Amino acid sequence: AADQERKVSDRLIDEAAAKRQRTLDDILVRFQEEKRQIPEKCKIQGPALSDDAANDCVNRLTEKATADADRERSSADNIHNSDLDTAVK
Repeated sequence: AADQERKVSDRLIDEAAAKRQRTLDDILVRFQEEKRQIPEKCKIQGPALSDDAANDCVNRLTEKATADADRERSSADNIHNSDLDTAVK
């Protein structure tokens, strides 16, 4: 019985690790896509932004995208820890 419980626990741990990795991969793809779009988002119709204003816009949106990705990774880690707790029990 203990051997069977260990096998189930190991399988759940492996599944949790795979789920976390898929989630982190998805977050990274979204983050990279968001970063690629930032320069375009900082363009405006009409007069071009000054170099300083364009740099400020890029920096601001990059910081926001990074913070959003960090929050998503933290959430994924919390879910993963919960999944691991369940697997161990």
